[in-house]
Amino acid sequence: MKTIEPFGLHALFILDYGNPLYGEGAPRTEEARTAFARWAVAAARHFANRGVIWEVYNEPNNAMFWQPPNAGEYGALAVTVGRAFHEAVPDEKLMGPAVGEMDFAFLDSCFKAGALDSWFAVSVHPYLRRDPENVATEYARLRELISRYRAPATGEGVNPIEGQLPIISGEWGYSSVWRGMNEEKQAIMLARQFLTNAANGIPVSIWYDWRDDGRDPKEAEHHFGLVRNEYRNRADAGL
Repeated sequence: MKTIEPFGLHALFILDYGNPLYGEGAPRTEEARTAFARWAVAAARHFANRGVIWEVYNEPNNAMFWQPPNAGEYGALAVTVGRAFHEAVPDEKLMGPAVGEMDFAFLDSCFKAGALDSWFAVSVHPYLRRDPENVATEYARLRELISRYRAPATGEGVNPIEGQLPIISGEWGYSSVWRGMNEEKQAIMLARQFLTNAANGIPVSIWYDWRDDGRDPKEAEHHFGLVRNEYRNRADAGL
């Protein structure tokens, strides 16, 4: 934090995963949720007033991170953390749910639980396997869903989109070894994705990933990076 502050940069901290002191896996019990909220508030107090964005969990609709996925359990966690933030650190910015691949059923369930009451934004991980411009219809659908549970600000001079909770693209990328993809197309997708998000009023866009996670030529997860695993760029690799 001390390193980035002179550059006017702000952090997005993800509050996620479980603690074996409160059971195995995700925080799915009342005791685990209460402990999670205490920890989240302690972190927010420690880094208070530094422009941090706090995100409740990472892809809770993904069995890799919440086994098995349960929108009701996640909604209960989001509400518990939201209430704790409101009482202890009301000026800190909280958002969620960082769902993977625009899972509207999951989004509807956690909105219905009341998660939006404490969020300043809604975060998603679109991960379209098709052209990024197609996300425009997904964003429009999400804005309609948000409006169903939390009416946007109205009045003279209020932009309908600006008066609503913003949508944040918290993670989205294209693996260069996906079918029909290569490193040149991946670079094109980066530009098109950022431009598409900007055109749709998305204030924050995070590309996944900065660096390749590994070197296995057949493992898609190893090839989302903008630089190679050994920190060489594409030009250095002779491309």
